[in-house]
Amino acid sequence: MRLVDHVRITPSARSKKPARTSAETGFYSFRNGANRVAFQSSIERGFVQLCDFANEVRHISWEPFSIEFRDLVDNRTRVYTPDYLVEINDREGQRYRYIVEVKERREADHIAAAGSASAAGRAHIAMMRWCREQTDCSFLLVTDEKLIEKGLPNAKAILDRASHRPERSLLDLILSGRLGEFPATLGSVIANAERYAYERGEIISAALHACAIDELWFDITRTWDEEAILRRGSRRRVFLR
Repeated sequence: MRLVDHVRITPSARSKKPARTSAETGFYSFRNGANRVAFQSSIERGFVQLCDFANEVRHISWEPFSIEFRDLVDNRTRVYTPDYLVEINDREGQRYRYIVEVKERREADHIAAAGSASAAGRAHIAMMRWCREQTDCSFLLVTDEKLIEKGLPNAKAILDRASHRPERSLLDLILSGRLGEFPATLGSVIANAERYAYERGEIISAALHACAIDELWFDITRTWDEEAILRRGSRRRVFLR
């Protein structure tokens, strides 16, 4: 049974300045300074931060366009505007796009439970139909719970240390291998560096800074504790395609 028809892209009718719907409304500036992206909630801000962390993201835009479609359930023309368009480099270096809707988990569960019986559900169906007609595009529904699963808290901690300036001798000591070969647990790095009279807090900050500058990496989806395994090299992909 067809639920939607005549799906087409239209310019977004919304202002490029986000309406202040909460205290968590504003613009996020990317590390490279080339992108300034709007958000209207803490969840949207978290999603944009995760995109900033992901080196494979080449561009992100807020409410980039709308789709107009015919809702065959009630025979109405509807317009739906997704939250974000994210462009990444896939594993082969080719462009791939994600159309993203950001929701709280309970709202996403409500839409999923209603399915095609709700207008919001049919809007998502229309968006997915448009994406299937493209050769380089997928639709993603992202929740606050999914952001945590993807490692947002650790990504934030690493981004926070990007501008940190650890003592150069400590950073060199960590990266030199004199504390032991990598991969190594954070606990072993701390214990070995403490023998050189460095304090625990500065060792942890230096390790996170090394992750921020892509000298070390760890699985951000796992807990950042003394069992975290640090490896040499740049961060792994968030968007796995």
